Amino acid sequence: MIWQDFADIDVIRVGGVYYASASTMHYSPGAPVLRSYDLVNWEIAGHSVPVLDFGAKYDLNGARGYVRGIWASSLAYRPSNRTFYWLGQIDFARTYIYTATAVEGPWSRLTTIGTPYYDAGLLVDSDDSLYVAYGNSYNFV
Repeated sequence: MIWQDFADIDVIRVGGVYYASASTMHYSPGAPVLRSYDLVNWEIAGHSVPVLDFGAKYDLNGARGYVRGIWASSLAYRPSNRTFYWLGQIDFARTYIYTATAVEGPWSRLTTIGTPYYDAGLLVDSDDSLYVAYGNSYNFV
């Protein structure tokens, strides 16, 4: 177990390994990815958002981005291209998707979506389509 306050955990399994993504609100690097082999003992494997580069207020240089960062992220793995996908909304303004071929990184921003999908979930369908489930509907990414 890790003595931390990791909010909004999303857990997936890839083979025999479990991964979890968490919110970080204002810390950079952001969105820690945790790894476990037994769902009891966890370690920090990496961060899916290398830097909070979402505007000057995240530098805390004249503006305040504290507790306005990453909320309720989701993690998915797409076997066809052996890639991890991270989705999270920032500042209730937009949603970002980052990818990496290993949870340790490097992670890079794939795209930005103009809609803030809060408490969303990623789904890789059996036909390899990637979906964002949100509220009581879904969108194709």
